[in-house]
Amino acid sequence: MPVALAVVDPRDLTVKWHNDHALSLFPEPHPGEGFTGKCLVDLLPLAKALGVIAKLREVARTGEPYHMTTHVVSAAEDGLTLSASAYRLHSGELLLVTGTPHR
Repeated sequence: MPVALAVVDPRDLTVKWHNDHALSLFPEPHPGEGFTGKCLVDLLPLAKALGVIAKLREVARTGEPYHMTTHVVSAAEDGLTLSASAYRLHSGELLLVTGTPHR
């Protein structure tokens, strides 16, 4: 299973680096640099409302990893499971790891 990776600056939650698999998580095209330099809040507008942004800030503050698994039900993709984890690196940056959605 492909794994999407991103390194995020904990101060402003901008993406510093991501692998190519991370591009598949977002519907709109991201030419050239992908979404490097963009803020997670802008890329994932529902993340704040769902409490994910607060959890990422907590990981940055405490160093305690965060793991989530959610069941996605939509008209197009019924019954998908999405898992994601966030870790604080020794540098203080956040490493986000997300598996490709699967049934």
